[in-house]
Amino acid sequence: MPLLPKAANYEIRKIAIVDDDKREAEMAELEVESAGFESFVISKGHFNKIEDLTNMILGKAQGVLCDHRLSHSGLANFSGAKLVAHLYIDSN
Repeated sequence: MPLLPKAANYEIRKIAIVDDDKREAEMAELEVESAGFESFVISKGHFNKIEDLTNMILGKAQGVLCDHRLSHSGLANFSGAKLVAHLYIDSN
C-alpha cells in the first residue's frame, strides 16, 4: 500500500496503526517500534467520514498498518480495505 511520494530518496519514519481493538493496536505498536519506526496509534474515537481519518494519517505518518474490521468496536463506518484504498488514491 504505497503512501509514498514518487521521490526516490523518500524515507518512512512514522507508521500509523489503525485498529479498533486497543490491545491489538498496542501489540502492533511494539512490533513497529522494534523494527525501528515511530508509531502513531488510532484505536479510539469514531470516524463517520473516511476523509477525516485519511487526512489524519496522511498528516502524521508515511505508512499505515490497518485492521480490516474497523466497525467492530465503532471506530469507523467503513472497512480497513476501504481506508487503505482511499489512502492510496489520496497519496497519488
